[in-house]
Amino acid sequence: MDVSALRKLEEVFKACKRKSITLIFSHVTEQPRKMMEKAGFAADVGEDNFCEHIDDALKRAGDLQ
Repeated sequence: MDVSALRKLEEVFKACKRKSITLIFSHVTEQPRKMMEKAGFAADVGEDNFCEHIDDALKRAGDLQ
């Protein structure tokens, strides 16, 4: 991940937030995760919205309904 990709994700996150949509991530590898944390993006999204596996992400989404 580079800065440009992170900025696009931030735009997506802001658009989702305006529409009351929770953004949930699955399988985020070490390099992008570190970049997201350093930029404060991970904290903005919320640690609970970063899941190890797709099944966990789907459960998280179901729990939010």
